[in-house]
Amino acid sequence: MVVSIEFLTGKWQHSRPIISTVGCLLILLVTMVVTDIVDLFGLCASLGLGSVVFIIPCLVFLRVDPAPLLSVTKGAALVTLVLGFLITFVSTYFIIVHVVSTLGD
Repeated sequence: MVVSIEFLTGKWQHSRPIISTVGCLLILLVTMVVTDIVDLFGLCASLGLGSVVFIIPCLVFLRVDPAPLLSVTKGAALVTLVLGFLITFVSTYFIIVHVVSTLGD
């Protein structure tokens, strides 16, 4: 995760410890808040698979491909990226709504 984020944003001073700390805090927060295993697997699927299958590969391709932005391949990558963001954030939204609705139980 850290290497991917550094590749996309560029290395800067203290980037590795900051990214690692934020990642650990997010994992700790999810572990403390999400008590239902089904919701936990849902979050893993929506965030993990959505970013690994759609978002990160498209961002990396768009960054390293030397073709102009209006080429067919970059256009397809942009469409896939938008679809990936849509799938990831919409599914995550509904899972978070379910988690929040069960917090009072």
